Amino acid sequence: MTHMKGNIMKKMISFVCVVALMLSITPFAIGATYGNYQTTSSTGIKASIPSFSQSEITAAENEYNTAGLAYKVLAISRLNTTWLTAYGFCSTGALSSLPDAKSCMLYFLNQTRNTSGTYTGISLKAMMDVGASTNQMVRLKNEMNAAMIAMEYLTTGSSPQIICEIVQNTNNNSAEGNNYGYSIGKYRSWSNMQCTYYNSPNYIYWGYVSYHLEDYYNWDPNAGGYFLSLLTDLLWELHYTGEARNFFIDSSMTATLSWSLGQRIGSGATLTYY
Repeated sequence: MTHMKGNIMKKMISFVCVVALMLSITPFAIGATYGNYQTTSSTGIKASIPSFSQSEITAAENEYNTAGLAYKVLAISRLNTTWLTAYGFCSTGALSSLPDAKSCMLYFLNQTRNTSGTYTGISLKAMMDVGASTNQMVRLKNEMNAAMIAMEYLTTGSSPQIICEIVQNTNNNSAEGNNYGYSIGKYRSWSNMQCTYYNSPNYIYWGYVSYHLEDYYNWDPNAGGYFLSLLTDLLWELHYTGEARNFFIDSSMTATLSWSLGQRIGSGATLTYY
């Protein structure tokens, strides 16, 4: 009897462990996985924001318009000066000749109270067209090379296989040039792709890729320093008092990849984006 109870207890523990493992898997973990990529059943699957980024975004969103009335009254002159100075950057100042940086600053300044927003006006293709040696282009090529490795492992037949990154990539690479540096800075990216292969006479792969950029436009009150001639904590204060508002940036482009087994960008693979 004791032996039977022991077996039952072991089975129960095993069952609980399996359930816990299943619950720990991301909601779209429905297929085979390789590295940071996973097969899915839908092109609508989106990679999740890294937890450390999400916690920072949540904290910043929760700060919006939470300053007390007394704080706002005492700060009104400073707030007006900050707002007008930032607007001046766009009208005749340093941002007036930088279309994306200008648009993002104006979007920040003109957000209506108590509404959040997502800005979609940045062309990711134009950003990549800046140059082949820029951080953003190097990052794109590195991510596509990683995606091709995953496709070779995960694609199982000549029917299109849908593959998505599980978590958005984030690293020290930043958008380059003042136009993109002032509008995006560091950013997150991820890709969703459909891939097929043909095995005669050799393994030939083809992938249709949707490449995404996401960012959160905000000012860190603890970072110190200046944005042009304004202290960054003054720009943060506009969000804190409800006179401006942080927002999300979302952009995407499509690309095609073609390669033979083992080839990569720079060694025979072809990347075309549009």
